[in-house]
Amino acid sequence: MHIGVHKTVKAHGAIDFVLDEPVQKALKQLLPFVKAKTNHGYLLTTKRTGRKLSRRDMLKMLRNLTEERLGKRLGVQMIRTLRVTESAEAINETAKLRAELGHSVTTQFQYVSK
Repeated sequence: MHIGVHKTVKAHGAIDFVLDEPVQKALKQLLPFVKAKTNHGYLLTTKRTGRKLSRRDMLKMLRNLTEERLGKRLGVQMIRTLRVTESAEAINETAKLRAELGHSVTTQFQYVSK
């Protein structure tokens, strides 16, 4: 999947990631239908107007979906916090190493052997 339009595209560029095979198969069937039925070609649209989802609409949808499924209204910031907290030990170890060697994040990545 290729996401070329997103909030941080200027700083980080497009996002590419591989989807599981069943998801890819379903999207290959669904996307031609979406392109035929909409004038914008976007997969996610609003209920009332059928226009592509704005950032605000997407955030509302995420909060409502998490409330419906989990019983808690989680937004993007909370989901990011949970994800980073899960990796806190590795992040702290990397920060210690960076402080010990006096490197920036960029310099530290340059020293990583591939």
